Amino acid sequence: IVWLCEELGLDYQLKRYARRPDNRLAPDEYKALHPMGIAPVIADGTLVLGESGAICDYICARYGEGRLIPGPDDPDFADHLFWFHWSNGTFMTTLMMQLVLSMGGEGNPTALILDGDQKVVLRQLTVNRAIGDQWLIDSGVKVGDRVIVDGLQRVKPGATAQVIAAPAADQSGTPKTASTR
Repeated sequence: IVWLCEELGLDYQLKRYARRPDNRLAPDEYKALHPMGIAPVIADGTLVLGESGAICDYICARYGEGRLIPGPDDPDFADHLFWFHWSNGTFMTTLMMQLVLSMGGEGNPTALILDGDQKVVLRQLTVNRAIGDQWLIDSGVKVGDRVIVDGLQRVKPGATAQVIAAPAADQSGTPKTASTR
């Protein structure tokens, strides 16, 4: 959200809230903004709005003046919608479910990794700290690891899995989606 405000040259005030140390939930002061305690939240006049995708849509529609988002008649409009909603809806949900819901015995998250033999490995992660809703991971994954982010409900440690390549990109480098094939 900060990046979007910067990109559009908008004036904004960033306020950070520390999560409660006893349960890592939002503090009461933050819940006063949004009862679910979700982050991020923006306030624009009397409007208070949560959810990253909704916030981005709101800011672009209200202040974007046609910048950053292709219009409905643009040939890239459907691809924009697909990738924008996929990143928040499918990818992030799946990744966060894997990290948050598969907690190890010591309270650290685990990740499912595909090793060189195409075997699924459950790897314990060591989390240094949370920065907002992002985790700083000290160990457990390394450059080149293939973290499983899709099909988590159909795979378990020890199983053999197959890598499915991402959609090919066109000459401009834009990944092709179902709307462009």
